[in-house]
Amino acid sequence: MRTITVAVLALVASGCISAAKPLNDPPDPALAPFAALPADARVIAGRAALCGHFAGEIAGDRSARDQEVHRRMGELGCETIEQELGGVRTKYAGNRPVLEVLAPLGGW
Repeated sequence: MRTITVAVLALVASGCISAAKPLNDPPDPALAPFAALPADARVIAGRAALCGHFAGEIAGDRSARDQEVHRRMGELGCETIEQELGGVRTKYAGNRPVLEVLAPLGGW
């Protein structure tokens, strides 16, 4: 499920697909965990998921792909995402549903 979520978020973030859907389409199950989050938490969660995905693609061989992954991670602001996730977790400390969605994010 996480792979699907990350893949869909990557496509949405890259502009390859639109996040907008006609009202009669059923919601995308891969986006369901983030859809219920408040807007600020949803943005951070999406970025964190993408950062986690890209972190797993680093081969450490300084290849063109590694350079591209590092560039993309820089664009996403992955160097500060753990701190931002911490801020969102603190802000929503009393909101168990939000914390449950955020729980698997980060720590990579």
